[in-house]
Amino acid sequence: MARDAFAQIGYWLGVAMADLAQSFDPQILVVGGGVVDAGDLLMVPTRTTYRDQLEQRGRFPVAEVRAAETGNTAGVVGAADLARRL
Repeated sequence: MARDAFAQIGYWLGVAMADLAQSFDPQILVVGGGVVDAGDLLMVPTRTTYRDQLEQRGRFPVAEVRAAETGNTAGVVGAADLARRL
């Protein structure tokens, strides 16, 4: 049951990422936070759905999807960097 929940969350995250890629045409998408902590349980269905969605829309090339190196602290690190620059 838990694996099904992760698969469903990964599906919708992949759809959302495809929508963003369609709008902004990024070269890379970096995923952080709890998604990274869940590992392949969440990242595999997310990447699969993301690619499938873009292929269905006839959209190429597909941006690379990576896990943030800072993992769950990515948001905090980004906010601290932004505050330092202000």
